[in-house]
Amino acid sequence: MKFIRYNEVYMTDQGTAKFDRGYAKQYDALSGDIRAYEAFAKTLAGRLLDHMPNAKEVLEIGTGTGNSALVLLESAPFLEQVYGMEIEDFILLARAKQKNAVSRLFSPQRSPAYSREVQERLQAHKHKLHLIKARGEAIPIKDGTVDAVFMNQVFHWLNAEEALREIGRVLKPDGLLVFDESEFQFDFGDTVEGRQIKKEQIVDHPFIKLFQKIFNQELEQQGIVVDVKPFQYLFTLDTLRALLEKNGFEIVPNSAGDPYTITTVRYNLTQVMSFAEKGARMRIMRQMPDLLKMPGLVDKIVAAAMRKTKREWSKLPHRDEGLYGPSQAAFVARKIVHTA
Repeated sequence: MKFIRYNEVYMTDQGTAKFDRGYAKQYDALSGDIRAYEAFAKTLAGRLLDHMPNAKEVLEIGTGTGNSALVLLESAPFLEQVYGMEIEDFILLARAKQKNAVSRLFSPQRSPAYSREVQERLQAHKHKLHLIKARGEAIPIKDGTVDAVFMNQVFHWLNAEEALREIGRVLKPDGLLVFDESEFQFDFGDTVEGRQIKKEQIVDHPFIKLFQKIFNQELEQQGIVVDVKPFQYLFTLDTLRALLEKNGFEIVPNSAGDPYTITTVRYNLTQVMSFAEKGARMRIMRQMPDLLKMPGLVDKIVAAAMRKTKREWSKLPHRDEGLYGPSQAAFVARKIVHTA
């Protein structure tokens, strides 16, 4: 194989993947730990309920797998309509779950267990979910028609200014934007809590660091050279507040007076190992799509990296693995109503 050079961008990679049927299926199979995912989605739904308990119509931008739409519908049974919007064939994931057709989407492979679970749970709410194939920067909804816009780890994928203008347009007066970002994108700041989050994020787990080093070595042995770029956050509280205010929104504090609500989920070592393997496959999918044409080689690289990492890990002294896990900041922003 010829030497191919890829960039490794920790945490801030926006990806260049095409959201086609194949990508969608692989994403659903790799899209993470159920417990953490649902905890973050429930926090977002809780913030919506706290600030707009009578919301009836909500637009979710980036519905993707359909999982967060399900959590929203389960958390807020009074909602009458959830409009789930997604780009390209990525919307097939939510549509298959809504239509009880996940097995056909994944055929001939067996569909992931969590996909089947979400499909089953969604059946009780599917009449409230209306799926739209569109971009967050061009929303095909009339002006002033939805109570809130909901985004679970989606904002960083969008052209922020274009999306905020569209969101402001479709929201009713005094409508809400509810969204979150992880420690991969959002700088929690130089506070006691912020420093703790940065110290204990899942990508800094010693096993993850060791696996990443060995995984890169395995890639290089196959002629794949990885350039490591310096890490850079996309958002700070100040830049995010300024961006929102510039586009007609103001951050609404939570009940404690904080500008955002933090949720952290801790991982045990088994979950960390799963995160490492799935993360490696997700990196290949997003950054090295040519390798997907050789699934046997991908399996070989990932398996070798995991085997060698476990062997090296067993030689190290015992560590308290439960200290590490992902964190999210859940925001609510209100559309500013200008009075004459």
